[in-house]
Amino acid sequence: MSGQTDVVKTTVPSELSAAVEHLRKSFDTIHFQFGWTTEQLCFWQLHGQTPKAGTRNLQEYAEALPHLKQRVGPAASQRFDKMLSRRTPPAIFKAFYDLYMDGLKFQIQLIFKGLLQMGFANGKNVSFGPIDWAKQLSEELIDHHRHKIPMWVKGVCDEQPYDPNEDIEERIFWRKWQAPHLLVMEPSRYAVYEPERVWERTDQETSLRWLDVFSQEYSLVLKLEVENLAGTAALQQAMSPPAEKPKEAQVSQTFNLHGPNSRINFSSTDNSTNVVHQASPFGEIRSALEQGIADATERTRLQTALNGLEVSTERESGTKRYEEFISAAANHMTLIAPFLPALGHWVHNLAASL
Repeated sequence: MSGQTDVVKTTVPSELSAAVEHLRKSFDTIHFQFGWTTEQLCFWQLHGQTPKAGTRNLQEYAEALPHLKQRVGPAASQRFDKMLSRRTPPAIFKAFYDLYMDGLKFQIQLIFKGLLQMGFANGKNVSFGPIDWAKQLSEELIDHHRHKIPMWVKGVCDEQPYDPNEDIEERIFWRKWQAPHLLVMEPSRYAVYEPERVWERTDQETSLRWLDVFSQEYSLVLKLEVENLAGTAALQQAMSPPAEKPKEAQVSQTFNLHGPNSRINFSSTDNSTNVVHQASPFGEIRSALEQGIADATERTRLQTALNGLEVSTERESGTKRYEEFISAAANHMTLIAPFLPALGHWVHNLAASL
């Protein structure tokens, strides 16, 4: 869920809000498609081809991988294959991390171009120049999703243990997590590769610093893409003075975007392939309840609590209903524990209460 941030509320006119929200949601979708698929496969590779406890069908993610590689293009796909072929834990981590970043770079380019064309087509309605407008909204969207990077890093390294005595904040954010040294070893970072130390853990304070480095890199890489696109657009605008138009000519353009992951192309052919997954854990949780709880009354009770959580639209009620669901499922924690990190992340992504 992308949410209406202060930047969006103050810079997007009401007549453009639906179109802008569509582009923002496409970034949600790409974060899920690339992030969740690479997290599952990277964890599997790092842990001796053992899938996560809640993953019932790893083949689904294996089949999605070629489509993701096709989408980022041959150069990025070849870099992924070359890095993965090194087979060391730091190289495996870097291969999947870079593929995730390449998917995000591809999508932020499409989003910026869509916003730019929207700004030029509705210049009288945006508060400042179309290029700066598109740049600001793109950078804000990047920052809005920055918290997902530490979650991904933790998720490829470990599965979060369930502790009913932990407070709700720890269950969602897992602040006590301790990072393995493989994250900073060559080729992921610059420390010397020492096979015997790859799973040696550092302290919590250092772990937070390492996670922040990955978050900063995410912001820097994607914002650099936006900066380059904005510079190119400014150069093209300066080199192409607007053509004179007859005064009586009135041109109106409407851009209709339909379906998940719609594209906006500018004098180009879109050869990419969609890979669409449901960006929430509710479907898998329902399947687990159906298969794992024989008592119909008990199963219905948990499904009712889960349905109540799913319809939450803001974080305060979502957190309350999350706790109600956890309490209701206390006797079945082994069954639902694998889904709790994703469920907690979903609650965290709900819009904050006004």
